[in-house]
Amino acid sequence: MPVRPLLRSVTLATTLALTGTAVTARADSPVPVVVTSITPVYALTGAIMEGVGEPVRLIPQGQSPHTHVLKPSDARAVSKADVIFWVGPELEGTLPKTLTTAPKTAQIVPLLRSLGEAALPLRDGENWESGHDHDHDHGHSHGHDHGKATADEHEDGLDPHAWLDPQNAKAWAATIAATLSARDPAHAMQYAANLTKTEQQLTALETALQEKIAPAKAQKVLVFHDAYQYLERRFGLQVIGAVTIDPSRAPSAKHLKALQAKVQEQGVTCLYAEPEFPDAVLRTVAQGVKAKVITVDPDGGAPGKGFAAYEAAMQGVATAVASCAAAG
Repeated sequence: MPVRPLLRSVTLATTLALTGTAVTARADSPVPVVVTSITPVYALTGAIMEGVGEPVRLIPQGQSPHTHVLKPSDARAVSKADVIFWVGPELEGTLPKTLTTAPKTAQIVPLLRSLGEAALPLRDGENWESGHDHDHDHGHSHGHDHGKATADEHEDGLDPHAWLDPQNAKAWAATIAATLSARDPAHAMQYAANLTKTEQQLTALETALQEKIAPAKAQKVLVFHDAYQYLERRFGLQVIGAVTIDPSRAPSAKHLKALQAKVQEQGVTCLYAEPEFPDAVLRTVAQGVKAKVITVDPDGGAPGKGFAAYEAAMQGVATAVASCAAAG
């Protein structure tokens, strides 16, 4: 069973960092072996570990966490881990089996569960309006299960793409810092100082993203699958629906025809494709309705490490979204 993640708390180390006390650690203090899953988790963990150590990333840049097949070397990395950060079984569908190779002493932290009420439920069906309230039956199968989670792991029916809201990234950074501080108290002040720096960077980044995305707020959008709910709510986007709930299943011709009618009726000007899935279906829907197909990578396919990798990923998403403004 995953170890329950540590929630945000004010520690002595945090207090010392905020009051400007010097951040020091013994040079010979052992650093925990930290393993992460996708780029956003790797990036935020790297930001908190700056000056202390470097986390391991299991899912390479540009690979889908839903389908990526882990290698024997990944299992070996997990088998040596002291701490493992991942989003949860809702996203990294191939990871739960590999996590069974982790040492009994390893702390496994599913970051999605640390958000509490800030974690949004999956939306039912392909057709919904941005900002519209839905009744969610959490015992109902949504079709798009983001991996083979067990019933009790997935009973909440949560949308796992939480990193697309910088406020959630702040919460994850705090959980990462608290977890590492408890595991590695010798470096707790460094983790606390890095958390303060990361929170400031995330605040500045959110402001920049708001400015970049603002011109696209008036555009109505159809997406390939429902991966942008957190982005919509934070930045005020108008996403009216998704082509499919399960990206592994091709929609029927009848459904595509209905989508074309909806796109025309709603005045949709932009359709979001994703780099790991073919865009032929979206281009079929766009035919004859003057809609623009753009590619957005919600999983954070950006180079670099630490906060720079998270920033580059989010700036890439914002740049793609902003290009919708030219479609109208």
